[in-house]
Amino acid sequence: MMILGSLMYASVFGNVSAIIQRLYSGTARYHTEMSRLREFIRFHQIPNPLRQRLEEYFQHAWSYTNGIDMNLVLKGFPDCLQADICLHLNRNLLNSCPAFSGSSPGCLRALSMRFRTTHAPPGDTLVHRGDILTGLHFIARGSVEIVKDDQVMGILGKDDIFGENPLLYDDVGKASCNVRALTYCDLHKILRDDLLDVLDMYPEFAENFCKNLVITFVLRDDTQSTRKRFDKHKLLRMSSSLNRDLDDVRAYTSQFRHIPTSAELGGSPLTKDEATNAPSPSSADSAASTHAAVASSSKKSFAEYNEPSTSPGQ
Repeated sequence: MMILGSLMYASVFGNVSAIIQRLYSGTARYHTEMSRLREFIRFHQIPNPLRQRLEEYFQHAWSYTNGIDMNLVLKGFPDCLQADICLHLNRNLLNSCPAFSGSSPGCLRALSMRFRTTHAPPGDTLVHRGDILTGLHFIARGSVEIVKDDQVMGILGKDDIFGENPLLYDDVGKASCNVRALTYCDLHKILRDDLLDVLDMYPEFAENFCKNLVITFVLRDDTQSTRKRFDKHKLLRMSSSLNRDLDDVRAYTSQFRHIPTSAELGGSPLTKDEATNAPSPSSADSAASTHAAVASSSKKSFAEYNEPSTSPGQ
């Protein structure tokens, strides 16, 4: 009984000490990172309003992630495993949004790899008026307000979407309103270029996405013109077309290029001295005469090779 009691005593207090040590290590990491942030603020002389926003964001992000940088963790795994992890982390968004319904597993894996999660404390401005609309935002938690000229245009909550549909416009738009967080918010964002890449790889998904995507608030300002961005896929197609044209030109001109053979030149092939592995004098003279003949042959005009052959009777 004494041995059993000793084992139970060691087990209980061993687990308690391990829990305390784990809690202490998490607290120590938090204070270490906070000290680094404050040192950064002090070194760069960040003003107080911005300092408060930095510290508040850090505290909110830490409570959400426990100080674990998911991007840093994923880098240590192969792409196939990264896709599975990202698919698991974004499963709620992909299952709840009608725009992603009916997508193939490969398409969902490609999409999940391109989503990024952002956090915002209350009062933080996510989008400023006039900003370039670089992507679509999906609200996972919290609420935001849409403000224009100090007037609230709308309030968005969980599962709402704001931004613009990149399939409807050839150029990148600018924001017509400010988007400000009312509560602690977690948002999933996918960049415009990343979304277009997936739509280009899965054209069957593009049609379904454009038909089912419902943006709660379109931020695009039609009064502000933006410079049209050149489609990189169109650029690649033009480049490949140009390469094909160049290949056709080379193939066409190669039929007029005539390289005389050694029999036509009346010379012997280049030989090497067996002892020194160097060209023999006779072969060197033959090579020189061959080079001269090729040079003289290359000076013939394009018309000489293209003039029609005449029969003796003509």
